[in-house]
Amino acid sequence: MPPPVIFIFGHGCVGRAFGHMMAAAEWSARGTTRQPENFTVEIGAGWDLTRFVTKKTPRTARALNGVSAILSTIAPVSRHDPVLNLHSNDLAGFSSWMGYLSATSVYFR
Repeated sequence: MPPPVIFIFGHGCVGRAFGHMMAAAEWSARGTTRQPENFTVEIGAGWDLTRFVTKKTPRTARALNGVSAILSTIAPVSRHDPVLNLHSNDLAGFSSWMGYLSATSVYFR
């Protein structure tokens, strides 16, 4: 049986650390980052990372296929969530665990 897969929107400081925790627990890691070139070790270990862009791309939608859990660590921009703005349709049918993790603060409206 293949390992469970986590998709992390935002492999920055928090996302990277969380990805390593999940990899240590024998999960596969996929996700986005603004700087995939800084993840040569992780990509070499089998992480499937793509550059996060502020427009919808089919690659991200395809990368969500078969995932067991989804985590977003991307902070709101101008009071809007960029992940939900771009991928709400892709996430609408997802029935497993989804979460949001912030390292710096709680965001209030």
